[in-house]
Amino acid sequence: MEILTKWECVSPSISKEFLEKTEFLVSNEEHKLLLEKIDEGLGLLINLNSSKNLKLQYHGRFESFLIGIGINPENKNQPHIKLVRIDTNVESSHNKQNSQFFEPERIKGPHLHWYNSIYPRLVSLEDIERGTINLQQYNESIKVFLGSISSCLDYTCIEAICPLQKVNELCRRQNKNRQEIREDIEISVVSKRKKSPRDILNQILDREFF
Repeated sequence: MEILTKWECVSPSISKEFLEKTEFLVSNEEHKLLLEKIDEGLGLLINLNSSKNLKLQYHGRFESFLIGIGINPENKNQPHIKLVRIDTNVESSHNKQNSQFFEPERIKGPHLHWYNSIYPRLVSLEDIERGTINLQQYNESIKVFLGSISSCLDYTCIEAICPLQKVNELCRRQNKNRQEIREDIEISVVSKRKKSPRDILNQILDREFF
């Protein structure tokens, strides 16, 4: 479980740095099997890099890919620590008027959802109900949060990953929507995106997104 302890806190910047430095090594057998499952509209979890415990999940129903660390003990078909999801379809929840996500513009087609497990653990339901958090509350939340984890993050890291301005934006959005904060809130559009799952799989393995 050492690698999971290391990954107990995930953010886009941490995930991007890790993925940029990690080789994607899929065996011919698993690659062939995944292509078969895609054609059948079924899902599968394969090794993206077994030495790093890096996994790639294909979800047949939603035609999406999920990259993460380890295997979820409650769902053996899913990574335990989620890093990034590649969606081919746009959900209605991405509408800007009631969006729960940080997004550059209105989403039209395939895009990436980067996971940030720190926001939900940093912001309380009371913060969401108030719709804002002041600097003193923010500092106290970071202090409590850092005391609850064993990774090597410090105040400066958290301040960069979850700046107060974005924390308050999330609080206001979630107060309006009356919902808890999601982990997959940061979206990026990929300029060379393709639509078919087979093509997107090739883009992942060719490292066009990372």
